[in-house]
Amino acid sequence: SAVAGITDNVFSITSAAGAGNTATILNNGVTSGTILSVTSTSTDTTARKLVQITNDAAAATGATALSIQSDGGRGIFIDSNLAAGLPSLEIDSEHTTANTVKIDGATTSATVLQVVGSGVLTGKGVDITADSAATGTGLFMSMDGLTTGKMIDLTSTGTIAGAGRVIDITADSATTGVGIQMSMDGLTSGKMVDLSSTGTITGTVLDITADSLTTGTGIN
Repeated sequence: SAVAGITDNVFSITSAAGAGNTATILNNGVTSGTILSVTSTSTDTTARKLVQITNDAAAATGATALSIQSDGGRGIFIDSNLAAGLPSLEIDSEHTTANTVKIDGATTSATVLQVVGSGVLTGKGVDITADSAATGTGLFMSMDGLTTGKMIDLTSTGTIAGAGRVIDITADSATTGVGIQMSMDGLTSGKMVDLSSTGTITGTVLDITADSLTTGTGIN
């Protein structure tokens, strides 16, 4: 038990172990208990870390700061309960030519990455910002083995009205670029664009407005 206000280390291990482990905890009889528990009830608002892992050697390029292996159950579970708190998971990476996040899943009938917004959403489900990108790609997907599947499938059972959109593309500063480009050079009996509606239409299936058009072409 440490005295309140102490600034020195309460427990410290200094080791020069090379191939061996510096500390090992082994419990083969655990059931509903926890092998390692770190708890703090301090109400102090000073920014701090409850657990800190530092690989303080830039040359140690083969090192992994934290490695978790789970042969059953979940690998990592985060339960963040403060409604107006900081992000549950935040990654600050200085990588330039390497990936910041990589997920390698052997998924067949399940989902590799699932995002669920269970609240009444007025924000964004996914927000990607890359304002400094010039010649790069904001979102890239490759599915070379695709046959009867779909690269993109957007579904909504909501009654979309007013300013609602299934897809909304805005690039008002574009001048000589292209809004949407499709290439299907191997197409034979298929269709590049298929518009279908079984509803009673009092509106318009396809509406093209180009009021400032002079020498250009509306449809070519």
